[in-house]
Amino acid sequence: MSRNVSGQAYALTVLTPILDGHAAELTAHLDGLPEGDASPLARVPGTHLGRWVVIDQLKYQGHGQRHRDSLAASRLLFTSNFDGDLNGYLERLRTGLGEDADAVWGHCRGYPGNRDRDGFARWLRAHEIEAALFFAA
Repeated sequence: MSRNVSGQAYALTVLTPILDGHAAELTAHLDGLPEGDASPLARVPGTHLGRWVVIDQLKYQGHGQRHRDSLAASRLLFTSNFDGDLNGYLERLRTGLGEDADAVWGHCRGYPGNRDRDGFARWLRAHEIEAALFFAA
Protein backbone atom coordinates (compact mmCIF):
# COMPACT_ATOMS: atom_id res chain seq x y z
CA MET A 1 0.00 0.00 0.00
CA SER A 2 1.20 3.51 -0.85
CA ARG A 3 2.01 6.04 1.85
CA ASN A 4 -0.14 8.42 -0.24
CA VAL A 5 -3.32 6.57 0.76
CA SER A 6 -5.29 6.88 3.99
CA GLY A 7 -8.64 5.09 3.86
CA GLN A 8 -10.34 6.31 0.68
CA ALA A 9 -8.26 9.52 0.53
CA TYR A 10 -5.15 10.02 -1.59
CA ALA A 11 -2.46 12.68 -1.12
CA LEU A 12 -1.03 13.81 -4.45
CA THR A 13 2.18 15.84 -4.52
CA VAL A 14 3.68 16.84 -7.88
CA LEU A 15 6.87 18.89 -8.32
CA THR A 16 7.62 20.11 -11.86
CA PRO A 17 10.44 22.30 -13.23
CA ILE A 18 9.32 25.68 -14.54
CA LEU A 19 10.64 26.84 -17.92
CA ASP A 20 13.40 29.43 -17.71
CA GLY A 21 11.98 32.92 -17.50
CA HIS A 22 8.41 31.76 -16.75
CA ALA A 23 8.31 31.86 -12.93
CA ALA A 24 7.13 35.48 -12.62
CA GLU A 25 4.39 35.07 -15.25
CA LEU A 26 3.23 31.81 -13.68
CA THR A 27 3.19 33.39 -10.21
CA ALA A 28 1.10 36.29 -11.52
CA HIS A 29 -1.32 33.86 -13.16
CA LEU A 30 -1.69 31.81 -9.97
CA ASP A 31 -2.18 34.98 -7.91
CA GLY A 32 -5.04 35.94 -10.24
CA LEU A 33 -6.95 32.66 -9.98
CA PRO A 34 -10.31 32.92 -8.22
CA GLU A 35 -10.77 31.23 -4.86
CA GLY A 36 -13.51 29.14 -3.29
CA ASP A 37 -16.33 27.91 -5.51
CA ALA A 38 -14.93 29.92 -8.46
CA SER A 39 -11.54 28.17 -8.28
CA PRO A 40 -10.62 25.97 -11.25
CA LEU A 41 -9.99 23.16 -8.74
CA ALA A 42 -13.64 23.39 -7.61
CA ARG A 43 -14.53 21.90 -11.01
CA VAL A 44 -12.56 18.73 -10.21
CA PRO A 45 -14.89 16.23 -8.47
CA GLY A 46 -13.55 14.59 -5.32
CA THR A 47 -11.01 17.32 -4.53
CA HIS A 48 -10.84 18.15 -0.81
CA LEU A 49 -7.84 20.46 -1.03
CA GLY A 50 -5.68 21.64 -3.88
CA ARG A 51 -2.85 24.13 -4.07
CA TRP A 52 -0.16 25.36 -6.47
CA VAL A 53 2.99 27.02 -5.11
CA VAL A 54 5.97 28.41 -7.04
CA ILE A 55 9.25 27.54 -5.34
CA ASP A 56 12.09 29.74 -6.55
CA GLN A 57 14.51 29.41 -3.64
CA LEU A 58 15.39 26.91 -0.96
CA LYS A 59 15.35 27.97 2.67
CA TYR A 60 18.69 29.17 4.01
CA GLN A 61 18.98 28.03 7.62
CA GLY A 62 21.79 30.32 8.74
CA HIS A 63 25.54 30.16 9.18
CA GLY A 64 25.41 26.64 10.65
CA GLN A 65 24.28 25.25 7.32
CA ARG A 66 27.41 23.81 5.69
CA HIS A 67 26.19 23.88 2.12
CA ARG A 68 23.70 26.34 0.69
CA ASP A 69 21.55 24.50 -1.84
CA SER A 70 20.10 26.26 -4.85
CA LEU A 71 17.66 25.23 -7.53
CA ALA A 72 18.78 24.97 -11.15
CA ALA A 73 15.23 26.01 -12.09
CA SER A 74 12.19 27.19 -10.17
CA ARG A 75 9.64 24.47 -9.41
CA LEU A 76 5.87 24.34 -9.35
CA LEU A 77 4.48 22.37 -6.43
CA PHE A 78 0.95 21.00 -6.78
CA THR A 79 -0.70 19.25 -3.87
CA SER A 80 -4.17 17.77 -3.69
CA ASN A 81 -6.09 15.53 -1.33
CA PHE A 82 -8.96 13.67 -2.96
CA ASP A 83 -11.14 10.61 -2.71
CA GLY A 84 -10.55 7.64 -4.99
CA ASP A 85 -7.75 6.23 -7.08
CA LEU A 86 -5.00 8.24 -8.73
CA ASN A 87 -5.77 7.35 -12.36
CA GLY A 88 -9.40 8.39 -12.04
CA TYR A 89 -8.45 11.64 -10.33
CA LEU A 90 -5.86 12.55 -12.96
CA GLU A 91 -8.55 12.17 -15.62
CA ARG A 92 -10.98 14.30 -13.59
CA LEU A 93 -8.19 16.86 -13.11
CA ARG A 94 -7.49 16.96 -16.85
CA THR A 95 -11.12 17.34 -17.88
CA GLY A 96 -12.20 19.52 -14.93
CA LEU A 97 -9.38 22.02 -15.33
CA GLY A 98 -9.47 21.98 -19.12
CA GLU A 99 -7.56 24.95 -20.52
CA ASP A 100 -6.72 26.12 -16.99
CA ALA A 101 -4.38 23.11 -16.77
CA ASP A 102 -2.52 24.41 -19.83
CA ALA A 103 -2.45 27.97 -18.44
CA VAL A 104 -0.68 26.67 -15.31
CA TRP A 105 1.43 23.66 -16.31
CA GLY A 106 2.13 25.08 -19.76
CA HIS A 107 4.89 27.03 -17.97
CA CYS A 108 6.59 23.75 -17.01
CA ARG A 109 9.15 21.65 -18.87
CA GLY A 110 7.82 18.78 -20.90
CA TYR A 111 4.13 19.43 -20.24
CA PRO A 112 2.19 17.63 -23.01
CA GLY A 113 -1.04 19.62 -22.76
CA ASN A 114 -4.46 18.65 -21.46
CA ARG A 115 -5.64 17.30 -24.82
CA ASP A 116 -3.12 14.45 -24.57
CA ARG A 117 -5.04 12.24 -22.14
CA ASP A 118 -2.36 9.61 -21.63
CA GLY A 119 0.51 12.09 -21.79
CA PHE A 120 -1.11 14.35 -19.19
CA ALA A 121 -1.47 11.53 -16.66
CA ARG A 122 1.96 10.07 -17.47
CA TRP A 123 3.64 13.49 -17.03
CA LEU A 124 2.03 14.14 -13.65
CA ARG A 125 2.83 10.61 -12.41
CA ALA A 126 6.45 11.04 -13.55
CA HIS A 127 6.74 14.12 -11.31
CA GLU A 128 4.82 12.71 -8.33
CA ILE A 129 6.54 12.59 -4.94
CA GLU A 130 5.47 9.97 -2.43
CA ALA A 131 4.16 11.36 0.85
CA ALA A 132 6.34 10.77 3.90
CA LEU A 133 3.21 10.63 6.05
CA PHE A 134 -0.44 11.10 5.17
CA PHE A 135 -3.36 10.81 7.55
CA ALA A 136 -7.01 11.53 6.77
CA ALA A 137 -9.43 11.69 9.68
